[in-house]
Amino acid sequence: MFVVIGVPVFWIAVRLPPRGYRVLAYPMLIIATVLLLAVLIPGIGVMAYGARRWIDFGPLQFQPSEFGKLAILVWAADLLGRKQHLGTLSRARQVFLPLVPVFVIFCALVMREPDLGTTMCFILILVGLLWMVGLPLRYFAPAAARRRRCRHRPRSVRALSAAAVAHVSAPVRPAQRSRIPDRGRALRFGVRRSVRGWSRQRNVEVQLGSQRQHGTTSTR
Repeated sequence: MFVVIGVPVFWIAVRLPPRGYRVLAYPMLIIATVLLLAVLIPGIGVMAYGARRWIDFGPLQFQPSEFGKLAILVWAADLLGRKQHLGTLSRARQVFLPLVPVFVIFCALVMREPDLGTTMCFILILVGLLWMVGLPLRYFAPAAARRRRCRHRPRSVRALSAAAVAHVSAPVRPAQRSRIPDRGRALRFGVRRSVRGWSRQRNVEVQLGSQRQHGTTSTR
């Protein structure tokens, strides 16, 4: 039965032009949303193994979330293609809206069934679309981007931050009070070394810049 239905649908899908998919994008999205809501209604959705994921159509059982994957993929491709044609994908807000809210709604409906595996598939589809459209890497790995920014901070700032956290978080016991001057001395030494290293590096950069400028002037 699945082969009898699937082969003609596959034949039509292969020969359908891109304009046809754009025409079907929003109707498919609306139908998928209605089906995802209908499967949650007792009497329409079939309960199996503690989840309500299927709808009976006589001899066949249909899973709306599978159709939802295709529908939201076609709709998102049409949406991003139109925005790219208009040149509005240069801002992250234009990329996220309304793409991400629609994916969140679909994921929430699928998790109501519940179906964690299909929800992860929707998330992967969203990540793949954002990656293909050229979204910067910092939106995919905010922790890595934050760590990279911290590496570029001056050493003196990092040393002072670490020392402040250590003094605030570490409880001071009577036996440890004698160590506080030593710790402060070590902190001042570390900050002094960091500042000296940063100043030395800055002087080298200034000298290199002046040499390049002098070379350019002499060439002229």
